Amino acid sequence: MKTIITRLWIAGAILLIPGTVAAGTDKTLISWVYLANSTQQGGSALTIQAGDNFDGIVFGERAVGKWMAGSNFYARSQGDQQANAVETADPKTLIQMAVVYSGKQISIYRNGQPYAAYEASNIDLLSAKDNIAVFGLRHQGAGTGQHLQGAIEEARIYDRALTANEINKLRPNQPAEIKPYAWWTFEKGKETDLMGRFPVNNLAGGAKIEDGRLMLPQAGMLIAACATTEVIEAQRVADESKAPAMPPNPPADWLTYHLLHPGPGGAMPGDPNCAFYWQGEYHLHYIYNHREGFAFAHVSSKDLVHWQWHPSTLTPKFTGHGMFSGTGFITKEGKPAIIYHGQGSGRNQLAFALDDNLEQWTKPVPIIPKDAAGGEAKFNNWDPDCWLNGETYYALSGGGNPSLMKSADLKDWTFLGPLLSDDYPASIGMPKGEDISCANMFKLGNKWMLLCISHGLGCRYYLGDFKDEKYLPEFQAMMSWNGNNFFAPESVLAKDGRRVMWAWLLNLPVAPCGVQSLPRELELPADGVLRIRPLRELESLRHDMKQEAVGAVRSDTAYRLKEIGGNALELEVVFQAPTAKEFGLEVLCDKNGDNGVKVAFLADSKTLQVGTVHAPLELKPGEDLTLRVFIDKNLVEVFANDRQAAVTAGKFVPENLGVTLFSKGGDAALGKKITAWGMKPIHAAPLDSAAGRTVFEDRFEGKLAAGWKWLRENPPAWRLAEGALEIRVEPGVADTVKNALVRKAPDRTKGQVAIETTVTFTAPPTNQFEQAGLTWYQDGKPVFKLVHEQIDGKTYLIPGKIEAPERTVQLRLIVTADRFTAQFRPTATGEFKTVASGALPPGANEEISLQGYNGPADAEHWIRFDDFKIVELAE
Repeated sequence: MKTIITRLWIAGAILLIPGTVAAGTDKTLISWVYLANSTQQGGSALTIQAGDNFDGIVFGERAVGKWMAGSNFYARSQGDQQANAVETADPKTLIQMAVVYSGKQISIYRNGQPYAAYEASNIDLLSAKDNIAVFGLRHQGAGTGQHLQGAIEEARIYDRALTANEINKLRPNQPAEIKPYAWWTFEKGKETDLMGRFPVNNLAGGAKIEDGRLMLPQAGMLIAACATTEVIEAQRVADESKAPAMPPNPPADWLTYHLLHPGPGGAMPGDPNCAFYWQGEYHLHYIYNHREGFAFAHVSSKDLVHWQWHPSTLTPKFTGHGMFSGTGFITKEGKPAIIYHGQGSGRNQLAFALDDNLEQWTKPVPIIPKDAAGGEAKFNNWDPDCWLNGETYYALSGGGNPSLMKSADLKDWTFLGPLLSDDYPASIGMPKGEDISCANMFKLGNKWMLLCISHGLGCRYYLGDFKDEKYLPEFQAMMSWNGNNFFAPESVLAKDGRRVMWAWLLNLPVAPCGVQSLPRELELPADGVLRIRPLRELESLRHDMKQEAVGAVRSDTAYRLKEIGGNALELEVVFQAPTAKEFGLEVLCDKNGDNGVKVAFLADSKTLQVGTVHAPLELKPGEDLTLRVFIDKNLVEVFANDRQAAVTAGKFVPENLGVTLFSKGGDAALGKKITAWGMKPIHAAPLDSAAGRTVFEDRFEGKLAAGWKWLRENPPAWRLAEGALEIRVEPGVADTVKNALVRKAPDRTKGQVAIETTVTFTAPPTNQFEQAGLTWYQDGKPVFKLVHEQIDGKTYLIPGKIEAPERTVQLRLIVTADRFTAQFRPTATGEFKTVASGALPPGANEEISLQGYNGPADAEHWIRFDDFKIVELAE
């Protein structure tokens, strides 16, 4: 029997259900509850949870005083709760609350009477092997303070949808005709599941059994089913050391080249925070729901594109509070530091890095500024930012009318009052008291930029001047227009001086969760107009370039592209001095060219439309419109003329891959060929569970790494382009191959070694035995190959002759002292598949080569090699 043990969670009660129960999506949750007050928010009277998915009877989360059916990321929660009645019961009044899940319908009943009903796509939670039930805390992974205050008289789960009449007949502590799936009573001075699914439960913290009820005071703890204290301790150690990690086979709807949170825990919120360039690497943190509460996940990258997770060390157990929004900065002494809001502490906090990997930090220090009289200043502690201006540190504390303070040493702080100048211009288009949260202040061009959000409006920014210890905005603009979908921005100063930002994509139907926008470069040139460009390093993800010539799209017509389509693409489309009233393209279209996501320019309203978003954009007379459109599964990000950017997401439909051009009210000429690139994934699966140390890597960025040599070099037939090595596949065989790139092979006598590269046919192979991949040499002679090869009109992996129709494959050759294992991943995603293994006797002067041969003499066929890597594997 597999048993999952949850950690102790503040403010809740958790019970574990071992075993497996067959069930469908239909179910009923019922709880008899006393509420301590009607102003509390976010607690649960009963939740059923499996992994990060849950359904529950939740009070006051989205609307104060109202009941709702809680669910992961509100996936099955009622959006508009305006018509729901406000709870009026006093603490002595028992309330029966029931939520019925029936097909695609959710119905909520209060004391047997209809309370709310709506449609939703329900899920099966009862048949999961590791499902749990939660009392008090809204769900496993919720932060502190998100719990129910009051008492539970009794609770039940049914594995069917009860009718209103059946619910009305139920009485606490009395049997009914219908057998429950689980049934908790507290009559005998302990928690008891009468159905036996919760045989062992521990009560901890402030929660207690009293007068036949489960009492949940404000500081209540939890009930956790467990086997032994040894099991709990083992799970605790595992949880604390576990870093987020991609599964070997991500679900089909997970994004390909956006930074995301794969679990454990959900990233709600998923605000990016505390970014650095430090010791040759970029570091970024983001909020997620750790078992202990809100924590910072930590990722690092050498190029702002490919990320790896570090252990989560900034957690409530270490800091003593939850981790909410903040920023990173470098101190006068040249050390990384973070400032953030300590959720539950009532203070903004500082911490300082103790190692170059940014995995160890000092204990946090609260920021307590003094007022002019020397006493403790009174202000709203919220979403702070800190920056060094000359020899003085300045810190703001966000919210409405944010505050400003300063320090010479990050120890003693002087309160300066409001951040915003008294001369704040009334004509700027945003009220002075509007929310300024997730704030980030920095110099951009000759202005100070204040990047921030309003919680209801989403991401926005000010440009202005910081002088006389006040900020005077001169200009304000939005970066989110359809509500707050583009949210919680963070930025970093890149090693070459570029300012790069991200934002969390909130309330968009993208998977899994905690998805960050593509990184954007911000620039403010002399004309004072903000430039917004996709990060240039994203070009390293390009492969399989395709072009299609379309001279013009005639007025009031549509044209479907014949060569270009997909859902992991970058498109570049240039409309030449357009005069049509509306023109653009639709992406992710069905086979008929319909039901796509619209990307259009609307001349009359001077807007860029991206799905449901309408962002302001004005073209100068005679100006071309250049669109760079990034498509990642169902997510679409668009950059227009480096002056505007917008994000949207549609429903994920795997087969909808088409691209259609259209024009209304005039012809739309295209200035050059439409270009498309496939985009490679950024979250590579690990080599295996015993993955070891990378001893060599070449990403082919601008030049070849040291140690390579050419066999029979033909300089015009090789090049470095877009972060890859490209070699023309010329005629020849193994002994005469041209442009074979060779380097010394790793010493396989000392253990397992893996050699990896990604291979792409930029044009489909046409010649018999046309191939490309890895070749093993001994004493200058090729003795073994792992290649993608054309045979009788089909492409195969050799050795093994495994059919592989994809143009892109990732190859991995594992060698030991006397054997080889050949593996591949189609499209460079998912798990590696073994295609062959066998003896590889030792030899002298061993080398490994990248090469292709048997190409056509009358056509240019090129092979792309990406990310060559040698890794020492643990035994």
